[in-house]
Amino acid sequence: MALGYSRDTADSDPLNSTLRAITPRRVPVTISRLHLLDVQFTQQPLDGGHSSWDISWTPITMLPLGRGN
Repeated sequence: MALGYSRDTADSDPLNSTLRAITPRRVPVTISRLHLLDVQFTQQPLDGGHSSWDISWTPITMLPLGRGN
């Protein structure tokens, strides 16, 4: 689950406002599996001396959590 990414200085108010607006504010969540990933950040050059970043990942393993999973 991803809620927001930033590669530079950014105003977090819009993201915080969106998160605060989610209702109901508290809900039970069951997490039955944990996926371990190898995450890579690859810098890509752009014109004008700027760059961007590609994010990719390779699954390493999945761990079942709890009972009966």
